[in-house]
Amino acid sequence: MIGVAWSQEDGRGGGAPFYANSFQKMPSAAALTAIGRELFSDPALSASGKISCASCHDPRHSFGPPNDSPVQGGGDGRSFGVRAVPSLKYTQNVPPFTEHFIDDEGDDSADQGPAGGRTWDGRSQSFHDQARLPLFSPFEMANTDASAVIRRIQHARYAAQFRALFGEKVFDDGALAFKGILMALEAYQQSPAEFYPYSSKYDAWLRHESTLSPQELARAGGVQ
Repeated sequence: MIGVAWSQEDGRGGGAPFYANSFQKMPSAAALTAIGRELFSDPALSASGKISCASCHDPRHSFGPPNDSPVQGGGDGRSFGVRAVPSLKYTQNVPPFTEHFIDDEGDDSADQGPAGGRTWDGRSQSFHDQARLPLFSPFEMANTDASAVIRRIQHARYAAQFRALFGEKVFDDGALAFKGILMALEAYQQSPAEFYPYSSKYDAWLRHESTLSPQELARAGGVQ
């Protein structure tokens, strides 16, 4: 067995650091992003075969929910989550969770309380940990364990692409294969063009690529 010592039941690492290179070959960032995009939009990764990551985090709706429902359906199609679905855009600079957040701008003595982390309660500390949660949630993709996810990918249209990226024997080690899945999803969710394009007129103004009208300048604070 090669790779990290992971439990296939929940996909958590218990051996080498997550980013340690334990694959036969290490794909480029562009290749990881491409396979991550496939995984993100594939409903076959769910137990029902009907729900993908993109079902709730729709790229056409700023990677947020595609409707105005307070919660989204998942699992067996009759289960609903208990929290509103957040957008995944512009989260690349979210700090780790802390119970005592001190802003480094302004009054650095003011304790602003709990802040940071991913998901509404901050329990995920990384993109790959956040990506793992919906795969097993009974209210979302409802897989029983990591082995179930891996089996689905072995039969996916991009299975050969996955092996080509991580090595032909990647599926021989379930822990290693699941690490590749999470790493690809993490890479995709850090794609600047899709998740943090900073494409507004205000962003262009900050880059000295656009001008603002007097009204817009007043709303922007008047200084650059």
